[in-house]
Amino acid sequence: MEDQTADLASDGKLDLTSDPEPTSARSEPSLERYNPDPQRDNVRKKIAYWLLVILTFDVVGAFVLLGTQNFLGIKTDDIRTLVELLFTPTVTLLGAVTGFYYATHGNKSGGDHTGK
Repeated sequence: MEDQTADLASDGKLDLTSDPEPTSARSEPSLERYNPDPQRDNVRKKIAYWLLVILTFDVVGAFVLLGTQNFLGIKTDDIRTLVELLFTPTVTLLGAVTGFYYATHGNKSGGDHTGK
């Protein structure tokens, strides 16, 4: 690399009459096809993890409500109704996401999981 002080004249002024040498060669842009699979897998994992977190909160919350129902004055039937409203769709979504995740991975590997 050329000494950067060479462009300075003896009186301290910058000499811009010559073109500087490029410091790095330009690279050609790559023309690879976009593959959305890594991002898609990460999003599916995040959705599955969040559904697991929600399911954990549902279960822990149900046990906390059952343990404190005497202090809070809540009936067991009310807790059962609340758990059914929260637990059922969470388990259904988690099952659908898990099944879809493993079904797409089975298709990528080329394996036939239908038993035929």
